[in-house]
Amino acid sequence: MRHMRHRYFVLALAMMVLVACDRDGTEPPLAARLELGQSLADSAGAMRTIELVPDAAYMIAVVNTSATEAGETGFALHGELGPGGVAGPPAPVPDLHVQLLDRDRRLFRRLRAPSGITAARRRAAALLADVAPSGPSPISLHVGDVNTLTIRDIRSDTDCTDGTAVQARTVYVSNKLVILEDVTAPLAGEEDDFFRQMGEEYDALTYPEVVENFGDPLALLPGYAPIGRVVVLLSPILNQYFGGVAGFVSGCDFYPRSEAPIGNQQLIFYDFVATGPDDRASWEAFIRSVAAHETKHLASYATRFTNGANELPVRPR
Repeated sequence: MRHMRHRYFVLALAMMVLVACDRDGTEPPLAARLELGQSLADSAGAMRTIELVPDAAYMIAVVNTSATEAGETGFALHGELGPGGVAGPPAPVPDLHVQLLDRDRRLFRRLRAPSGITAARRRAAALLADVAPSGPSPISLHVGDVNTLTIRDIRSDTDCTDGTAVQARTVYVSNKLVILEDVTAPLAGEEDDFFRQMGEEYDALTYPEVVENFGDPLALLPGYAPIGRVVVLLSPILNQYFGGVAGFVSGCDFYPRSEAPIGNQQLIFYDFVATGPDDRASWEAFIRSVAAHETKHLASYATRFTNGANELPVRPR
């Protein structure tokens, strides 16, 4: 397969064995059986034979963690399907998400992406000193409080000036994560128990896995994120206006208000919401993986910047 920056494959199968062969065609021994709800991450060069359980769908992400834009990641995927198994084509990345990555790449190039941890800390100090009294209120760490934030219009905004202000209630707080729910969400106030479960799972599983395999999204601390935590804002804005985008990270949030007027000045990502009781269960099952994916983006940015990269990855091809 050709070299890729970021690609997803969805497999609907009866039973499948994934085989990563060595250059001479040698097949490694069975390394793992991936059960429903489990995940597995391998570093570059790893050779794995992985058995996937029947009657399930899996997503495979191939990610380039190089600090240089010119870096390429190559891979080959081989599999043996059991009776009734079907391998689907690569799932397309929504055009809107690709366009956002392109806009953020130009934004970082224009506003000078941090070139290392020292520069990042200097930028953090400038960010914290640039909070205007008339700007958005700091995010509250008290469950039940309502916060004002801005969601960037990722359909068209190129200079961090176009967005929608929303009111979002603090529903979960830990030493790593804050979950905010838009007060206009269809199930607003009805998902608190789930958000607690999601937050606890994030603290215990998602965050450590991302740190181990991609990098620490909080690596730009001290000082970069005003509240010292990853923030997720769940809002129907994504459902209503950004069709096909389940979550995203905005480059505007990395800069002080003098450079990015609608930036929330937080280490934040944005997720869609359940539209009602009918899709509640499927949304709850899916949103955990979205949170992991968007945290990976934050970790990628933080790792690149602290390692001295001046560019974001090129878009998926």
